[in-house]
Amino acid sequence: MDIGFQDGYMLATIIIGLSFLCFVLGLIISEVNRRKGVTSVVLSIILFALGVYYYWIVGMCQTMPLKNNVNRMNYYMHVYRHTPTMMVPVVPQIPPSSPSSSPKSEKKTHKSK
Repeated sequence: MDIGFQDGYMLATIIIGLSFLCFVLGLIISEVNRRKGVTSVVLSIILFALGVYYYWIVGMCQTMPLKNNVNRMNYYMHVYRHTPTMMVPVVPQIPPSSPSSSPKSEKKTHKSK
């Protein structure tokens, strides 16, 4: 089963959104019970870090060579926008030759028997 890049990015943003909700919930819980509130805030920060890491991993997999899948979400957000490159042939430069530096042609004489 191949998860496309769009699905990976969407899952990462959902995880990051859930971590923000957990953070707010942790702040609310900390008003009632300090220890449980701090625990939930720490867990939400860990969840946020994992979501950002997952987002980064999906981006790194997208930029690997030989991957022609273009992610439309990043294309419209101007992240990893694919820019086509022109193939420019490399032509070696040959120094200009002057008439005096060219080798002189020697005439060969054949002796007949």
